[in-house]
Amino acid sequence: MAPGADAGTRVHSTALDFIAWATTRKPWRDHCRITGDASAATPFLDCLNII
Repeated sequence: MAPGADAGTRVHSTALDFIAWATTRKPWRDHCRITGDASAATPFLDCLNII
């Protein structure tokens, strides 16, 4: 089984898009797809800023 395969909520994005939105250069909402409980993922994605 792949890592995270049994997770209830998943965030999908390409690797290139991840670099842009995870560093807050671009809004994550334009580059991610959430499956499962979006209300659980949204606050995390809103505050994520990898430097």
